[in-house]
Amino acid sequence: MITRLRALREKYKISLAELERTADVCDQELSRLELGIRCRSQRREKRVGDALAALIAVRRAQVDALEQDYLNARGHLLEMVEGSLDEP
Repeated sequence: MITRLRALREKYKISLAELERTADVCDQELSRLELGIRCRSQRREKRVGDALAALIAVRRAQVDALEQDYLNARGHLLEMVEGSLDEP
């Protein structure tokens, strides 16, 4: 048996470190929560849920930016460019 959080992390390739960056919970505590070593509480459930929602927002923004960059480069994907796409 695994927690739903662990199942979601595995399905969507979310590392503990990535989730930790958006949570007010260290990766060790996240791991303990997933393993059932730490007891569930409404406060922990909310913090982890809020962190996952924040991570979803970050990933959504990254995918939106990727889509825009792709649309701008479509038809020219194999052309050489100077620098990176992050530069103005």
